[in-house]
Amino acid sequence: MFETNVVAQTAATTEQANQLQPIIQTTQAMTEQLVSHTTDFSMKLNDKKMQKGIF
Repeated sequence: MFETNVVAQTAATTEQANQLQPIIQTTQAMTEQLVSHTTDFSMKLNDKKMQKGIF
């Protein structure tokens, strides 16, 4: 009985993890893109500051 319950719980947990996988991948890709854009923006802002001598 206990073993059957553990197997059922493991199967349910695996199914939940499989359902989350695409969400995790999308979130990871969006986060990488956000970091890239933020880094690019920061570099451009620093360039403008340097041109104006604001440092």
